[in-house]
Amino acid sequence: SHNLLFYFYLILPCNFLIITSAYFYGINDSAVAFFLIISITLFINKRYFTSGVFFSISAFTKLYPLLLLPILALYKKINLKFVYSFIISTSLILLVSFYKFDSDLIFEPLRFGSLRAPNFTSVLASLIIDFPDNMIVLFLIKYNSVLVILFSLITLIYCLKKKKCLLTSLILIFLVILTTYKVGHTQFYIPLCVIFSILLNYNNLYLKHVKTVLPLVFLLSATSVAYPLPGGFDVMNQENIFWSIRENMGYLYFLINIFTIYKISKIN
Repeated sequence: SHNLLFYFYLILPCNFLIITSAYFYGINDSAVAFFLIISITLFINKRYFTSGVFFSISAFTKLYPLLLLPILALYKKINLKFVYSFIISTSLILLVSFYKFDSDLIFEPLRFGSLRAPNFTSVLASLIIDFPDNMIVLFLIKYNSVLVILFSLITLIYCLKKKKCLLTSLILIFLVILTTYKVGHTQFYIPLCVIFSILLNYNNLYLKHVKTVLPLVFLLSATSVAYPLPGGFDVMNQENIFWSIRENMGYLYFLINIFTIYKISKIN
């Protein structure tokens, strides 16, 4: 099992998604992952006040970690230390932000990209290409922010009711967010991959989790390798095999995500 863990250490933190996103493109989701993972680690070690501070910094680097806030605040019981710390830190960040930046710039991310078009790892991006005038698809795109929040809350309730462990709950909620969010891109999977990497520190305790997510990790890594080769899927404007793959990428990610969610849901 030690040899197996060694290869997992290479596959997860050292995959092409992390290398290209963090070091080549400089995408700030790596910063989100950095602060989020510190927060989760501190929370696991019962340092709730400090955890709340780092979670607040993570959420205001990019707002999508806010959807993970309820599971941390309500895990086993209402964690007042964590909640108070988050509120205080958030208030201070907002005060500084109001002083330095325009209020529209601060609150625009709360729309969760509601005005943006679907991106290539979202199933909605593939559906709108195949069914451009379908009313159901157009409805799902228009009200996507509401649907993401709704499915996140349903997953939260499921995790609390089934008494899933904290890391399992975080993975499930994050996967649901990534599966339903229309602005699908590999960069949003970076924090999830870092959470997967934390599981390796617990040796065989979370080995089932790690094995379950490997198909998704391989897909992310393959996408990250292929993406820059033809100049980026999004900037291509001619019909070729890469464009065909790009058009159907949302279906593949949807199926892999659903499979991963199902398998993880079977683990406590």
